[in-house]
Amino acid sequence: MSTWIQTCSGEQFYPFEPYRNEFRIEDIAHALGNICRFGGHTRAFYSVAQHSVLVSENVLPEYARWGLLHDAAEAFFGDMPTPIKAVLPDYYAAERQTLMLIADHFGVCPDAETALAVKMVDRLVFRDEVFALMTPVHPELTRQMRDMGVGGCGLGLRIEPLPPEQAAALFMDRYRQLWPEAG
Repeated sequence: MSTWIQTCSGEQFYPFEPYRNEFRIEDIAHALGNICRFGGHTRAFYSVAQHSVLVSENVLPEYARWGLLHDAAEAFFGDMPTPIKAVLPDYYAAERQTLMLIADHFGVCPDAETALAVKMVDRLVFRDEVFALMTPVHPELTRQMRDMGVGGCGLGLRIEPLPPEQAAALFMDRYRQLWPEAG
């Protein structure tokens, strides 16, 4: 069995040997544009790329880079629903290690304050996404959102799902805004 996967640019990615990897933002944008949030259980296709842009646009400017990249490892691991990920500690550890290497590669060092600020906005965006894309919303999910601190309201975002190619392009546009030095 192969210990690597091929990215859309033709590069090899080693999920359990992450130090061997080179990270290309184009691979990340393309993959996140093709990965549906919520394990695909939405009324319309809605990508992790679009979600990441929304988080990035709704945090304070100093947190925007981490906001864009906070789910970047999902480009290589997929968007596994949290309850499943919670019982797979090796998977979670590999994904987390890859995420930190991606952050380092792109010059982002998410300290505790940054991580907390982005996580709160991530949860608020999550709430808006749930009510826009998953109606009817199960009462237990509503209770869980309340427990996360986002029961009353989200950010009031209007969620208009984009096709994968447009979501990936939106992600790349946001990347260029936040990393103008990258050219």
